[in-house]
Amino acid sequence: MNRRRMGIGRPSSDLVFCHADGGRLAGFRSSWRRLTKAAGISDYHFHDNRHTFCSGIVNVGGTLKDVMAMIGHKDLRSANRYSHVDRERVADMQQRVSERYARVVGDDG
Repeated sequence: MNRRRMGIGRPSSDLVFCHADGGRLAGFRSSWRRLTKAAGISDYHFHDNRHTFCSGIVNVGGTLKDVMAMIGHKDLRSANRYSHVDRERVADMQQRVSERYARVVGDDG
C-alpha cells in the first residue's frame, strides 16, 4: 500500500522493513517472498544481502578485518565465507603485482 494514499506519514520506526504504520512484520519470510515476487526477482534470499555487503567491502579495498567489524563476525573464517572478490578486482591486483615485479627487475638490471 502507498502510505500517501493511506494518509500515513513517515513511520515512527527504525525498522527497515515494516508495516506502513511502522509496526513490526510478523512473518518476515513470507513478506520477503511477496516482495521479491512482486519485483520479479527469483531465487534471492534475504541472507544473500550479507554476502553482497561483505563482498562489497572487500571489492572496494576493505580487508577481512573490516568485514568482521562491520558485520559482527567473530573470526576470519566467517568473514571469508561471506566475502567474494570479483574478477575485475583479481585482474587489477594481478596487473599491479606484475607491474611492481617489472619495476623491481628493471631496477636490478
